[in-house]
Amino acid sequence: MIRVLVIDDEVSIRESLDMFLREKGYDSRCAGSANEGFDILEHWRPHILILDIRLPDISGLEMLKPIKVRYPEVTVIMITAYGSVNTAVEAMKYGATDYLMKPFDPDELGILI
Repeated sequence: MIRVLVIDDEVSIRESLDMFLREKGYDSRCAGSANEGFDILEHWRPHILILDIRLPDISGLEMLKPIKVRYPEVTVIMITAYGSVNTAVEAMKYGATDYLMKPFDPDELGILI
């Protein structure tokens, strides 16, 4: 079963993505901060990471760099409500596979996964 980790500080986003992923048959877990996300990454090893750019402890972009060094096999999809072309380019430069602007259609995310 494909494991998907969602890291987003917004509870409603986490819960709706978790429900969507489970309905699609994925094994899903969620974290509300980078620190919580790093703990889950270390012990659970997801195949796919859906990572918000704005987190309460460090930015998703700052988190992306060490993730791609330690877990290069993890596919990372960045999500944000505050995107820009520069941010998207930076995310891709650091190893993100894709970049979605909130609000996004869950089916679009399903296609990416």
